[in-house]
Amino acid sequence: MDIKQEIREFVINNFLFGASERNFGDDDSFMETGVIDSTGVLELVALLLLIGRRVGGLESRRTLIAFVKSGLASLAMGAALIGWQAALSDVGALALGGGGILLGAAVYVGAALLLRVEELHSVIKWALRRPAEAMAQSRPNRPR
Repeated sequence: MDIKQEIREFVINNFLFGASERNFGDDDSFMETGVIDSTGVLELVALLLLIGRRVGGLESRRTLIAFVKSGLASLAMGAALIGWQAALSDVGALALGGGGILLGAAVYVGAALLLRVEELHSVIKWALRRPAEAMAQSRPNRPR
């Protein structure tokens, strides 16, 4: 499969949710064909601004830092997956996809931990607290 076909399939699967009946040419603009809609992005920005004014701010600096850190972790994951796919292009789809999912998750979590992504630490604390709470509830109460 040539690179044009791979890109076309990626766009159809990720932006058009598999709707392959939409035909677009190699030179068509994603904006003009409606694949990507800038209005949605503008609406999101406007909504965040309005909500921020209404609730007295959304901690913009903190949100931006979290966004950048998550983006960097995503870039690390993407780079690892590109290397994974290039190195193992001749293996089966299950091994390539399954291993890619595990590798991607591990690289993303590792990068997020190194970058000290605050939300990830909160999720880890929550996940560790749940089994402890379940164990405490399963123990019978002993009279003192």
